[in-house]
Amino acid sequence: MQNRVKSVRKELGLSQENFGNRIGVSRDVIVNIELGRAALKPRLLKHICEVFGINEEWLQTGNGEMFLPVSDEMQLRQIMTEIAVSDDDLIKKIIQSYWKLDDKEKALLRKMVDSLLQ
Repeated sequence: MQNRVKSVRKELGLSQENFGNRIGVSRDVIVNIELGRAALKPRLLKHICEVFGINEEWLQTGNGEMFLPVSDEMQLRQIMTEIAVSDDDLIKKIIQSYWKLDDKEKALLRKMVDSLLQ
């Protein structure tokens, strides 16, 4: 399984530190898992699969495809996770401010954004 964790990380183009940050563990934890010094605990295995859209069966056994088909909901979760751990305070402020708007204000803002995108 340690080789598959490393394969996921490399496929995503992440360093051990960045990979660990995205799932809430230190670089040392990732190093130890990849070197086989520590077992991948079930809870962390599931979290890796949720955060990166990995097929749990593939991660455990090597059977099937590495990545699950990505639904819109899963893609949104991945984006929100990336934003949460990023240093981009502007996007965090934009999302928080939007979420505090009432329904009429949100509708007006959506209309303005739709106009800009056209």
